[in-house]
Amino acid sequence: MSDLVKRADLEFVAQLKIFAEKLPNYQMALGLTAAQTEAVNADDDFMAFVILSNQAADGYKQGWTELKDLARTGTGNTPITSFPITAGPALPPITPVAPGIEARFRALVGQIKASPAYTQAMGEDLGIVADSSSTALTKPVLTVKMVGAEAVIGFKKLSSDGIKLYSKRGAESDFSFLAVDTRSPYVDNRPNLVPGTTEKRTYQAYFIVNDAQVAGVSDAISVNV
Repeated sequence: MSDLVKRADLEFVAQLKIFAEKLPNYQMALGLTAAQTEAVNADDDFMAFVILSNQAADGYKQGWTELKDLARTGTGNTPITSFPITAGPALPPITPVAPGIEARFRALVGQIKASPAYTQAMGEDLGIVADSSSTALTKPVLTVKMVGAEAVIGFKKLSSDGIKLYSKRGAESDFSFLAVDTRSPYVDNRPNLVPGTTEKRTYQAYFIVNDAQVAGVSDAISVNV
């Protein structure tokens, strides 16, 4: 049976945001207090701050690791003049919260679903209905978008452990291994092969289960970086 709480950090942030924004619409019908909805807003703000700051730190570290590899074992004659840039953490939310945001979320969802006023449509609107599960894996479905100067590749794990991602860029004719990712999205923040120019990046992926590559390859998707 699928869990109603999203496992991936960014998906959990999105779930909390929808829940916090729409809960006031049902507060009276469900018999919730203003303090409860305010607490949900505080948890939402704090969780988003922590997870997005964590993602930014991961991307910054990855950028320096790739630059280190380029400096040590890279090829070509173009001097290295660009370096990873961190935007720095935003100011933390005004309202501090106690540990256990997910546990509080689950408890409140349980209270809501026990209410005589609760309906399936209400649950769908609040984002607290579990996705239907499926163990059949065919091929990943990838999405890609540019966020600033970074390519962000999204995917759904379904019943897999994650994806094995491949890419090719610029004049490359063959796909090469890029990363194993167990939570969506993957942020590709590699510097362009030729600094100061736009390059086309193409991605495809396989599901992985117990570290083994399974099922078919995804459709290739491309973006200009």
